[in-house]
Amino acid sequence: MSNGDQDLHSVLLDLGTRRDAGGGDEEGRRLRPRRRGHRLAGAGDAARGGAWEDARGTGARREDHPIITASQLAEADGILFGFPTRFGMMAAQQMKAFFDSTGGLWQAQSLSGKPAGVFFATGTQGGGQETTALTAVTQLTHHGMLFVPVGYTHGAGMFAMDEVKGGSPYGAGTFAGADGSRVPSDAELALAAHQGKYFAGTVKKLKAV
Repeated sequence: MSNGDQDLHSVLLDLGTRRDAGGGDEEGRRLRPRRRGHRLAGAGDAARGGAWEDARGTGARREDHPIITASQLAEADGILFGFPTRFGMMAAQQMKAFFDSTGGLWQAQSLSGKPAGVFFATGTQGGGQETTALTAVTQLTHHGMLFVPVGYTHGAGMFAMDEVKGGSPYGAGTFAGADGSRVPSDAELALAAHQGKYFAGTVKKLKAV
């Protein structure tokens, strides 16, 4: 998913590392992009939702980010999960399988109290922009994590009706198209950037308590 030299994945998760070599923003928040290692397979290559394989064009590629392991989740102060979707919820072979591997963290409640948010892309307008987030909350709940939605904090952009765009009060989103060829719009990227900053600010506040 790319748009010039930006993509939804990088705008949301790489806000800090784009600013300077130290990977921090103006308030000292450090963001560390991570990815899952498996390509999302589909019924056929022509309609597999290729946006989930990499960021196309000249944008930052998924492969530039290290592959995450379940144990590394415990090291984070807060986590934004990005979901590919299948039939209105997170893809099983990529993300649900990852959550299923966190049983040890669940048993120790290692993620309890950590803030978490979500973002996503779907192939169509009815592909699960809200149901993906709603069904993801069950994973967060069992871990005792604190769900941080973006709400309507992005202001007027959340109410604009002049274009087709992904995203919701649950989190940033984009429509990839049935063949994965659609790139995020400026409005979608703006919400993604806002969510990243908003989430990081919330994490900082909770850390200070």
